[in-house]
Amino acid sequence: MKMLMKLWIILPLLLIVFFISTPNSAYALSSVLGTSKVAGEGITIGGVAIEDPTEELTVNSQTPTFSGYTLPNAKVTLIIRSEPIYRETLSDATGYWTYTLDIPIEEGSHTVSMNVTDSDGNTSEEALVASFRVPGVKGESTVVSPEKLGPNYLTVSLVVLGALVLLAATYAFLTKKSRST
Repeated sequence: MKMLMKLWIILPLLLIVFFISTPNSAYALSSVLGTSKVAGEGITIGGVAIEDPTEELTVNSQTPTFSGYTLPNAKVTLIIRSEPIYRETLSDATGYWTYTLDIPIEEGSHTVSMNVTDSDGNTSEEALVASFRVPGVKGESTVVSPEKLGPNYLTVSLVVLGALVLLAATYAFLTKKSRST
């Protein structure tokens, strides 16, 4: 019985670790530190995940937001080839990075490439991330559909924590009941 109760305590803790750990932690470029992931993995433009870098996406803004995962604490350089525009941002300790273009780009087709410089100064080769199209945009859209936001890790963590409290209360109740009989 005690072993079963230990499992009921350990299992939710493992679930918490699983849900809090970094989602979709793909490395951006294969040449940095010998990682095996490719450029398009885990990267979005305007909230749309890039599945095929050669397939043109349509964005709804002249100042799209680029985001993704790479090496932790790395410098990400985005290069929009049609202008050309060079912009840099840093990834956080989990490898997540995001950048919203600070100047509007013209309507039409564009390509974005990137390279990554890790914390030791090793820089990857430039890799094509995606092709995208900016239609004639009348106004900026700020609506993001819930399915593009991804899981809410705070909510998931609170649900798991609630389950732990419920398990602890059940254990206390069963232990007290078994002692009284």
